[in-house]
Amino acid sequence: MFTRIENFLEKIKKEYQDKTVLLVTHGGVTVPIRAKLEGVPEGMEVLRGLGIDNCEVKEYEI
Repeated sequence: MFTRIENFLEKIKKEYQDKTVLLVTHGGVTVPIRAKLEGVPEGMEVLRGLGIDNCEVKEYEI
C-alpha cells in the first residue's frame, strides 16, 4: 500500500505542479501519506501514531 500511495503522490506532484490540490481520503490512507510527506520511516510502532481524527485537516506544501 505504501508503494501505491507514494506513486500516487508523485503523479499528483507531477500533473498538478504549482497548483493547490485537495485530497479527501479514508483514515487508513492518511498513514502512508503522512509517513511520506513528514519523512517518517516505515515501522509499525512509529506508524501507529500517524492516524488522524475524523474531519481533521492536514496541510502540506510539496
